[in-house]
Amino acid sequence: MAEKLRSALNPIHWFLLLKAVVVAGGWYFLSPTIALILLTLVYVIPPYRSGSFALAFLVLFFTIGQTSPTFLFAILMGLAVYTLLGVKNLILINRATAYQVLVILLLFFMWLTFFSTVGGFYSLSMLFSLIAIAVFFYYFTWRSISIRDPNQTLGHRNLLLAVTSFLVLEWGLVVMFLPLPQYSQVALALLVTGFLLEIVLQYISGQLTVKNLLVYFSMFFPLLVAVLVFTPKSI
Repeated sequence: MAEKLRSALNPIHWFLLLKAVVVAGGWYFLSPTIALILLTLVYVIPPYRSGSFALAFLVLFFTIGQTSPTFLFAILMGLAVYTLLGVKNLILINRATAYQVLVILLLFFMWLTFFSTVGGFYSLSMLFSLIAIAVFFYYFTWRSISIRDPNQTLGHRNLLLAVTSFLVLEWGLVVMFLPLPQYSQVALALLVTGFLLEIVLQYISGQLTVKNLLVYFSMFFPLLVAVLVFTPKSI
């Protein structure tokens, strides 16, 4: 992931970075309302391809409006704004990798907002929220594929995306049942959905090999253990 991040952000575009810092700073130091206004302004100016990335913009917009900022969340929000504007305005060179980084950040914010607002209660709103996350996962995965290869046609692979999105929904339900604090729930949800995203993208692009799978699983289980180890034992 660190290698993807370096590849996506290199070279740094300072005016783009300034916009991201302004939005993140407005959220952390001022108020969500000011941050929402700033986010909207930097997104629609220029209006080029604003419709193509509207769902990503809405995820960030909703996150700012519903989530209390911390310093870490502000940094991640700034990174998300940077990559979103860089891909939207065709500024970043490695747009496919940058968009994948953006999708991981969007998944983080979606799970963060979900577990922050649902609060462990099972209801229709919780179910609809999980369905929305699954649908967004489908869409963002499809967009990642189309940015990597505009001539790629999914065909029967639409079923693969649908099944994977359903697994995301089911995993959200499973994590809801676990007696874990919010940050551990977010980490577990993001861990699985992030690996699913990477595996699906590798498979559809024809780059998934047994070696890659072994590498992914060798990374997955230590991270899973780390999340559980750093979870308070009193839960």
